[in-house]
Amino acid sequence: MTNLKAIGKRVRQLREGAGIGQEELAAEVGSSRSTIAGIETGGDRGGAELMIAIADYFKVPLDWLYCREVPPGGPLLGQFIDSAEELAWVAFYRSLSPVERAAAVKLLSVPMDGRARA
Repeated sequence: MTNLKAIGKRVRQLREGAGIGQEELAAEVGSSRSTIAGIETGGDRGGAELMIAIADYFKVPLDWLYCREVPPGGPLLGQFIDSAEELAWVAFYRSLSPVERAAAVKLLSVPMDGRARA
């Protein structure tokens, strides 16, 4: 079942994160401000073409925008990151050289109490 409020929340977060208003988003995706407002409040489903246009505009996967979960037993090739903080950590890790990555992983495996593992 589709959770329209959750979809609307994602659209609103993307729009606000981009620093644009409903009217600007509507113009970019070929819709009206009232349709965008309806999607954001969970009152409007939005058509497939519109939702694809929104996903493309923000460069996010359509499945993520629709809050879909991977079907049980389906192959999972990757995970989507919902948190800007988590994404920053991933970007930081990817910026490291192989030697720096190994050092970072080793550092992260040190217990919080500072004692070395046996």
